[in-house]
Amino acid sequence: IFMYIIISAESAAPGGFPAGAGREAGAEAGQGLRIYCAGCIMTEIRLSQDPVDGGKNMTRNNAREIAVHLVFGLEFGARSAEEVLKSELSRERFETLGQESPLYAQYPNEKQREYIRALVEGVYAHGEELDAYISRYAVGWSLSRIPRMARAILRTAMYEVLYMPDVPNASAIDAAVELTKQYEPQEVASFVNGILGTFVRTELPDEPVGEQTEPEDGGEEVPGGEA
Repeated sequence: IFMYIIISAESAAPGGFPAGAGREAGAEAGQGLRIYCAGCIMTEIRLSQDPVDGGKNMTRNNAREIAVHLVFGLEFGARSAEEVLKSELSRERFETLGQESPLYAQYPNEKQREYIRALVEGVYAHGEELDAYISRYAVGWSLSRIPRMARAILRTAMYEVLYMPDVPNASAIDAAVELTKQYEPQEVASFVNGILGTFVRTELPDEPVGEQTEPEDGGEEVPGGEA
């Protein structure tokens, strides 16, 4: 698979999110390397200076981030969720990416793979519905003006809120905001937080955001990952 590496030295634009809305998953100066997969539609993967540990202690948030990468990849080309999962959630693909990113250093176990598949397949199946919600609550912003990575994160979080009752709303929102901070300026993370908070309060008035139950240090561990 052909890949190339871009060193990002782009700073957040003055004025925050509006000025940077058209950027492609912008990164502030010094945030690290980004890998773009040009031979498939998978993802953009950021190699941060303080990478998430994806080795022995894979967490729910690690699996969620991998799912977001795959959801991001769905925007490119015409492959279905099944096709993306078949090629990108393979042991061989993780072995390749694991050489560059600790997030992919460990192949997910069955439980983790089921969670990733559920997110990717769910977002794919409910794409129009999720995009309609994003457009409704991104007041003054068209869907196309929201950075691609932020869109992928919003779709994933909204799917968890709507269709994964085992994931607390607070956990889905907090994880989405923290993940956005890794890929986008703070202004975009605040924008995502506002959209998701209003979405939950308006669409699910009987299901308040509630209290976070996943640990703040990266989420609950999912034991038994495969080396």
